[in-house]
Amino acid sequence: MIDSLLLAFRESFEAVLILGVIFTQLDKSNKQKLKNFVTFGAVAGLFASIVGALVIVLGSRDLNPEKEMLLEGVMLLSAAILIAYFVGWMSIHPVNHKDSMIAKIDQTTSGFGIALLAFFAVFREGFELLILTLTKITTNAASLALPTIAGITLAVVLGRLLFTETLKLNIKWIFKVLGLLLVLIGASLLQEGILVFWPSTSTLISNGFAIAYIVVFLALFFKDDLVRLIKH
Repeated sequence: MIDSLLLAFRESFEAVLILGVIFTQLDKSNKQKLKNFVTFGAVAGLFASIVGALVIVLGSRDLNPEKEMLLEGVMLLSAAILIAYFVGWMSIHPVNHKDSMIAKIDQTTSGFGIALLAFFAVFREGFELLILTLTKITTNAASLALPTIAGITLAVVLGRLLFTETLKLNIKWIFKVLGLLLVLIGASLLQEGILVFWPSTSTLISNGFAIAYIVVFLALFFKDDLVRLIKH
């Protein structure tokens, strides 16, 4: 349950931040007339994510237990790889890519271009959340829906407070903490996926993969501190 809430919050919060930057920059650039295109693009991105979820869920309904287990294994490993990708990317690149986003907004003068920015912001995060949530396709739907909705709601509320300057947040550290938590979740998903495909694997080996996964990303997260320590 906590896993689903954290994943939903992390993915939704990034989408909310991007949309907030777009709306704010349109105000600063006197392009308020393009705001409706942002809303349209965001709604379209959300709709596309939901359609993707329905296609996968409905496609898996008639699977026999063996194939359903296989699909769950694929989802587990895919989710672990996906977490590895965006946590690794977040460690190598600056968390706040606000400047590049502002440059794109300033360069875009058409409503279609602004709508595309909003669409891909929502669709990308929605699709990532979809993949991560579907790692628990055999779990009761209510136990997934409630924390997921709670995570999305929390992200929207915090994002709203942030952009109305009611609340001051250190975005960098929020993503840092979420990244560390996601590493632990990713390691668990990797271990479960290995056991689905290779049930005869010993606990020692599966634990070894999980620990290696965690160590690699801890090294990425604290690479600057390690470099300073080595230089001293």
